[in-house]
Parts: sequence; structure tokens; C-alpha cells
Amino acid sequence: MSDPKRPHYTGLRTYKDPGGRFMFRYPKGWHAFDLEDDRDGVMYSPEVENPNTWFSAWVTELPYPVVADDIDVLREGVSEGLSRLDDLHIEFESEDTFGNLCRFKRMYTLKENGETRKRHVWMFYAYKWLIVLAAQGATPEAYQYWQVMLDGCFNSFDLANELWFATDPETMSREPASP
Repeated sequence: MSDPKRPHYTGLRTYKDPGGRFMFRYPKGWHAFDLEDDRDGVMYSPEVENPNTWFSAWVTELPYPVVADDIDVLREGVSEGLSRLDDLHIEFESEDTFGNLCRFKRMYTLKENGETRKRHVWMFYAYKWLIVLAAQGATPEAYQYWQVMLDGCFNSFDLANELWFATDPETMSREPASP
């Protein structure tokens, strides 16, 4: 049995958050889209006409700084939010902390507009920011087809040094410079 044909890279581009909070790389030739609900971020898709396979990143300012001790409350919120999705089947979940940075990872399928989609999400709670990276396949098979490129977007993610500094428990008592 031969492997299905895989997409080919023609190059990489770099997205730099205008607020200086993070960056990631995405495949050259993918199309940029604005996010719904006036979210502060971007979505890239290999398909311009029907962008149901995509990688996105967005940022939300939080009302207070997050610390590692908040992870149980954050987990409850993440679980509650995901439970609102139709026909949710979680395939993988993990969470960890790095100093006071909390990261949640979830891989799941859901129904959207009658179609089964596959999503992979990373949620970073870094100081006063929630940064969400999400990848979706229009179908589970589409996710598998594009997975190398979607994983490349996740793996190239780089959080700004100022936010790493801001999540350091030894320095959180001081107000860091805003990125």
C-alpha cells in the first residue's frame, strides 16, 4: 500500500503578531483571512474558496495576570467551552506549566455545519494574555493530509521574550514592559 500524496512546501512565510507577543511560520501560498468576532489574530488556509482547513492564532487580553495555581480553574473553563461543541470527541488532551505560563493542548473531532471536522488547539495563558493556536481539517482525512504543514505552524510558534519574562514566578511581582 502506498502513502497518499502529501502536499509540498514551496517556501515558508512568517507571521509576526502586530502586538509583538508571538510569531509563527506558515506555508507560502496559503491565504490570509480575518477572524470572526473581531478576534485579534489571523487565519491561514490552503484553500481560498472554501477555507475549512486552516491554521489560526489569536490573542485575548485577560483582566488579571494568570499564575500556575490557576490551572484547575482554567481547565474547568476550557472543558466547559469545549463541551458546547456539537458531537465532541476528544482524542487527546494535556496541560502543563512553565513557571506561570499555563498551556492546554486538545485534539478532537466535532460536527460543524453537518460536517465532521478535526481540530488541534493549543491555549497559552501567559501573564495577562490568552494566546490560542488552532488547526482544523475540513474532515479528519483532510487534517491527516495537511498535518505535516499544520504541525509545522504549531512547532514554529515563538512566544515573545517579554511574555516569558512576565510568566517567571521570580519576576511577576514587577510589572513587565508590555510587548
